[in-house]
This record gives sequence, C-alpha cells and structure tokens, in this order.
Amino acid sequence: MIVCKFGGTSVQDADAIARLARIVAERLDDRPLVVVSALAKVTDGLLQLGRLAEAGAAAEVEGTIDAMVARHREVAAALPGAGDAGAALDDGAQALRNLLRPALGRPLTDAERDRLVGQGELWSSHVVAAALRGAGLDAAWVDAREVVVTDGRFGRATPLPDAIARAAAERVGPLLAAGRVPVTQGFIGATADGTPTTLGRGG
Repeated sequence: MIVCKFGGTSVQDADAIARLARIVAERLDDRPLVVVSALAKVTDGLLQLGRLAEAGAAAEVEGTIDAMVARHREVAAALPGAGDAGAALDDGAQALRNLLRPALGRPLTDAERDRLVGQGELWSSHVVAAALRGAGLDAAWVDAREVVVTDGRFGRATPLPDAIARAAAERVGPLLAAGRVPVTQGFIGATADGTPTTLGRGG
C-alpha cells in the first residue's frame, strides 16, 4: 500500500484533479490510499466564514456558503462523473448552516471551529472520489473522522495510533484488499466519541 497525499494546489481546479486521477491510475498496482486537502484557499475561506458568523453577518454567511458550493459544483461539472458529488456538496452546505446559524453573533467554540474548517476536506474528497470513479477507478469515499481517532484538544488534536490502527484495519483494510481506491481527508479526525477534531493547519 502507498499513501498518495494531494495538497490544496493539487486539487485547486478540474485540471488539477484530472492530473491527480492520472497519477492514481498509474499507481494502482501499489494499492493507493488517496488523501486530499481542501481545494486551494477554501480553508482560509471557512475561517473567514466563521468570523462573519461571529460578527452576526447572517446574509454574508449565507452568501459565502452558496459561493463555496458553487465553486465545488463548477469544478465537479468539468470532470466526467464528478457531478455525482452534488448531493454531498449540498449536505455539507446544510451542515455549515446548521452549525453557524445558532452561533451568529457570538464567538465560536474550538469544537465548533474544528467542525467548520473540516468541511473543505469533506467537500473536496467527495469531488475527487466521484472524479476517480468517472475516470474508471473503483474509488470509495472514506470519512477520516471514523479512522483518525484523536484526543479532544480541538484545533491541535493528537492522533491516537493504536485506536487508528484498529479503525483503519476495519474501515480501510477491506477496501484495499478488494482492490478499491479509498479516498479520504487529511487534517481532520474525531475523538473516540465521534466529536470532530482537526490536527491543526498542516497537520
């Protein structure tokens, strides 16, 4: 098995994701596990979205979420088969609204901020998984929050290797054994009770 990690500029637009698909296709014999970051600048945009929510700027929050979804839809539309990610993009947008509407006008907690900034990785990984399937690869989307078990230090969580090994064997091992290509997220995880965390920028 190899881990193929693609950062934000490697998934910044449709051309970049098409190149990603070609790279993964060339490494199928190595049983690749694909890990992707958010599209370029999306994490920064999500942090700004949090600041807008804290300022109580409801209209700007809604407009920013709509613009983020539109960007991901535009990228997906340019990739054969990636339009299948549309429902997941909408689900992510609704998750952001559910998170931020009750928080308008007050500081976000560290746990809320982790849920916020992790959304970019979830969006991009859905688009990439759909694009790989559109390119003829048997890609399977995997939620890193079900594999990367961490402590509860929100914003700078520490991974717990033994728990991760058990979860990876259960969630990722069978996919690799079946010749599928797991696609998951970098930077995000969850506590043992399932509360989303992040490992910090660059984590």
